[in-house]
Amino acid sequence: MVLVKIAAARQIVARCCERSAAAGVREGMTLTHARAVLVGTPLRVHPYDPLGDEAALKALARWALRCAPLVAPDPPDGLLMDVSGCRPLYGNEQRLVNTFADRIGRLGFRARVACASTFGCAWAVARFSDQERSVIAHGQEHQALTPLPIEALRIDEDTAAALLEVGIERIGHLFALPRRELVARFGSHLLLRMDQATGETIEVIQPQHPVEPPSVQRVFDGPVTQLEAVMRTVRKLTEDLAGKLQRLESGVRRLDIVFDRLNVAALRVLITLSRPSRDVKHLWSLLKPKVETIHMGFGIERIALTATVVGRLRHEQIEQADGQWRSSESDDDAPADRAFGELIDTLAQRLGPHRTVCVHPVESHLPERSFRQHSVMQTQRAQGDAKQITASDRPSILLERPEPIDVMAITPEGPPSWLRWRGEEHRIVTAIGPERIGNVWWSTDVSPTCHSQRDYFKVQDGAGRWLWVYREREAGRWFAHGEWA
Repeated sequence: MVLVKIAAARQIVARCCERSAAAGVREGMTLTHARAVLVGTPLRVHPYDPLGDEAALKALARWALRCAPLVAPDPPDGLLMDVSGCRPLYGNEQRLVNTFADRIGRLGFRARVACASTFGCAWAVARFSDQERSVIAHGQEHQALTPLPIEALRIDEDTAAALLEVGIERIGHLFALPRRELVARFGSHLLLRMDQATGETIEVIQPQHPVEPPSVQRVFDGPVTQLEAVMRTVRKLTEDLAGKLQRLESGVRRLDIVFDRLNVAALRVLITLSRPSRDVKHLWSLLKPKVETIHMGFGIERIALTATVVGRLRHEQIEQADGQWRSSESDDDAPADRAFGELIDTLAQRLGPHRTVCVHPVESHLPERSFRQHSVMQTQRAQGDAKQITASDRPSILLERPEPIDVMAITPEGPPSWLRWRGEEHRIVTAIGPERIGNVWWSTDVSPTCHSQRDYFKVQDGAGRWLWVYREREAGRWFAHGEWA
């Protein structure tokens, strides 16, 4: 896998995986060169997105707060963690390192982890030592840093180049030189990095702080057993939560409602929305059926609403004209979009979020690979314009798998004049085609049926039913692939 960026109208490799690097791919070479190096090997190419990587790194830093109290992202691909006081929780530093490496490995990442008494030493050992998991004892910083290259001090490229010109390649070489000479020739920043790595100077990080999700609650004086009172309270809390979201210019994507019951375990109700919303009427329409069916036990003592997942909403200025409140929003499609989102949310709550799916086009000429289904609750990136869709007539019902059919044709490569499908015989009165769809010769990561050329025909039987059938050119077999409803 390689990530590419556009530079001077050329596709340049910005990042590559370990397997690609082992085969000879390097950052900065053209994509054409990389393909030539990896000839005969399947290659996945994706655009390089530094802003997306930065956002993902911050999200990973928030995730790592479960392992350490202070975590800061270290772009482009690192985390700095202050684990002071965490040793009693893990037993020793080695178990702490192993635990974190195993947890991040389960996320699909391969990480190099080092623990030391300074951030600079841990950073250097994690990136430049031979061990993927290292623990440097207090007082052993000089010994651990001595064999490492000078780049491990986090110095700029110009300083590193100047050091290499005079034959200084290892950090141990710097330790042997007088500090005054280093400052006079290479500046004070080099000494600062050395002191930070050895612990002579304190280094602080800018940690990620967890953001408390918007929440409202109501604690009753005593257990409440009347459903009407509970419903009124939930409605009022929904209005209060919507007010908080309005001040944040955000909308809720996932809403958690907790009912603390007397002498019974707390009851949790979850509402998921397809897009951010703070419309009280819409939220209440989703909450009301859930609240009406809750089991209150011996009474409810507390109700809490928390917007665990939120999303930004476009700012809408409110104006007052003719004594009536109205929005200055000029987008005529906004009300229609909101209405469609509310319909999707209602269907998802009734049918289930995983049973309510939407379809997005995929750039593929193969009919079964030209779209992708996913839950309507999943956040998707922009899918591009309709030019990605093949500009050809396609059936409204596409079978999950092509089904074999028996066919009679007047000519070997001509359209069918009769066919039998699912035990029924059809006399063909009209046939349009053929439309030839080629095989996927450039990839091996597809099903065997994708490696055969097909001749598709749109045929109509005597009952007026339009079917989409095709013939495999190599094997001569016929299949039904869809129909027009």
